[in-house]
Amino acid sequence: MSNNQNAVSALLAEYKKTIIELQHVIHDISEEDLTFTVDNVTTNPDCKSIQMILSRVVSSGYSYCVYIQNLKTVITYVPKK
Repeated sequence: MSNNQNAVSALLAEYKKTIIELQHVIHDISEEDLTFTVDNVTTNPDCKSIQMILSRVVSSGYSYCVYIQNLKTVITYVPKK
């Protein structure tokens, strides 16, 4: 396995670890608390509640994992010079 593949695998492992830690932190937050508006000042509707903020965080994390996984696939098939 190349250094690039090792780096990509390490990044994906960190994302997995972070997802598990996030699940541990938020597992006991009630639905009422998740949907409660915590920021009345923001003009961004996606940043008003914990639920919306978490949704953006998880969506971004998922997108990054897909990008990294795609990079891992590309690195695997790079011909040697």
